[in-house]
Amino acid sequence: MPSCLSRTHPANKPNVNLPLYIARKFYGGYGDQTSRPRASAPAVRIATIGVALGLAVMIVSVGIVRGFKQEINRKLYGFSAHAQVVDIRSFVQPDQYGIAVDSSFISRITQLQGVERVQRFAEKMGVLKTEEEFEAILLRGIAPEYDTHFLEESIVDGALPNYADSASNNQIVISQTHASALHLAVGDKVYAYFFEETVKMRRFTIAAIYQTNVKQYDQHMAVVPMSVVQRLNEWEPNTVSGVEIYSDQKLPMTDWTELLTEQAEPLLAENLTEQKMVVGLNENPRTMQVVSWLSLLDMNIWLILVLVALVAVFSMSAGLLILILERTSDIGLLCAIGMSTRHIRTSFLYYAAFIVVRGLIWGNLIGCSLLWVQQRFGLVQLDPATYYVRVLPVDMNVWLILLLNLATFAVTLLALIIPSLLVERIQPARAIRFD
Repeated sequence: MPSCLSRTHPANKPNVNLPLYIARKFYGGYGDQTSRPRASAPAVRIATIGVALGLAVMIVSVGIVRGFKQEINRKLYGFSAHAQVVDIRSFVQPDQYGIAVDSSFISRITQLQGVERVQRFAEKMGVLKTEEEFEAILLRGIAPEYDTHFLEESIVDGALPNYADSASNNQIVISQTHASALHLAVGDKVYAYFFEETVKMRRFTIAAIYQTNVKQYDQHMAVVPMSVVQRLNEWEPNTVSGVEIYSDQKLPMTDWTELLTEQAEPLLAENLTEQKMVVGLNENPRTMQVVSWLSLLDMNIWLILVLVALVAVFSMSAGLLILILERTSDIGLLCAIGMSTRHIRTSFLYYAAFIVVRGLIWGNLIGCSLLWVQQRFGLVQLDPATYYVRVLPVDMNVWLILLLNLATFAVTLLALIIPSLLVERIQPARAIRFD
């Protein structure tokens, strides 16, 4: 015996959207209140909860990963910039392989496409020593044009000196790690030793203590004026360890680094006695490990999104099958009066869409509320030695949340097309007698 009509009957062309009207009647939100749906309330609740929790988990997961990556990248850019022009050998011996950088070179680099600003730095390896302890350091000298906002934000004690003033040449900024290991405080004197053919010694005054919670910096870096490092290295005023380049962030970082390398190649090739090259964060030995770790987070978030989407689709599919089975007699009646299978399936897809939308509303409320609470109060704390931050950072991107909503809605409804095919297997004569 045939199922519903496969062709469109004149009765199927009312002035109203008949599938939508029937879906509303099924859902129970419109029409006569005495004609409430007979569909199982638990099935609707389970499907709604599945979509709500799925979307909430996706919003929270994406918000946490984005916030985490933004915060860690901000810290990496603070000391290493988006890219550096260096002699690649300087990562092993920074005081042996300086590069010549004059005002013309800086001007030409600044004018390259995608470059926001450029700043110089000089480095030297040494040892900080007290009467009882010593710590290896990488002394970083910063130029007058150096952007110190990140360093100032990281200060936990004292104040960043004005290194444009020559009176500040003997002042040093050390990390909380070094301060704790050497039992030093702001205002204390400390001796720095530098080992070459002869041992050089310099006495500094602790002006400030910083803490980034990035061990690549906190365990090694100390900050002084660039002129101090140049004198220790016996360099000319135009010789530095490297040039840090910041992107205007209009291009993805990988594309920007490739473009910068291509544009800067003629400039870097002018002095053949130096091995200058553009080094991005993912190639910098000091940051590549962290960058690789952050890239794993992208894989994790995609895995979470796929798994959560599958759970949401499964709960909605199971719910829709239950609703179709419980409406078997109604489906038989609609078939008997001439409604096509396509329109009946559309009615149930509308029905499912109502449930999905309700789940999305609750999912947004739950997910966004959790992100807002964490952003406002910082309830979730982390171990900075492992995660580089003390408070779990989150990011609430409205457009990304909207995209997650649209993707969840589209994927769920597309997946429900298959269970809706069950309508075609229902025979009107038996369905009307279905109890």
